[in-house]
Amino acid sequence: MKRGDWMVLTCCLLLAGALALPKLWPAGHPEVFVNGNQITGSVTVNGVAIDAQSGRARVKSSPCRDKLCVRAGEISRPGQVIVCLPQKVVIEIRGSGGSGVDAQAY
Repeated sequence: MKRGDWMVLTCCLLLAGALALPKLWPAGHPEVFVNGNQITGSVTVNGVAIDAQSGRARVKSSPCRDKLCVRAGEISRPGQVIVCLPQKVVIEIRGSGGSGVDAQAY
């Protein structure tokens, strides 16, 4: 490879890194909302024990039968949601870390 080839390759790698950087470190701080109200720390809503700290949330325990909300694990990216339908609880991460859209269909 010649000197010019190395320069072009280096520029392409730098451009690719600059485009990927915002996805690795999203701007803003995500916030946790439960049924539309912002929360922090450990709270219990309709019998559902929720742990929310530094933009992350998880359901620790729930009185519902299937426990799908507990098995959902931890969420931390804007747009992610945990729903416990029997207890009428919606946990949502909001923030300015991108649109959160995986794909779009028409």
